[in-house]
Amino acid sequence: MTRVTFSATVWRWSGDAAWFFVTLPEEKVAEVRLHRLSSGPARAGGMVKVRASIGGVEWITSLFSTKNGDYLLPLKAEVRRRAGLVAGDEIVLTLELLQ
Repeated sequence: MTRVTFSATVWRWSGDAAWFFVTLPEEKVAEVRLHRLSSGPARAGGMVKVRASIGGVEWITSLFSTKNGDYLLPLKAEVRRRAGLVAGDEIVLTLELLQ
């Protein structure tokens, strides 16, 4: 099991819908890519299934791969509400990379 812990800033996508994300730091992207390559067939769109944790809030979701090679972690409204998060917050996350 691979765990990745990092700090990131919550940001809001400026499109039509109110989606909130954090971007994985560049130094953590290599760990995610290595895990993805070693865990069997790739998921659609380069997604990586994770168990995410912010403080006491834990949920299962997927990291999304972007065209420029970054990974984004979506933060649904329920997660933001339970963790008390808003755009601009600096948070510490732990991700368990799943198969």
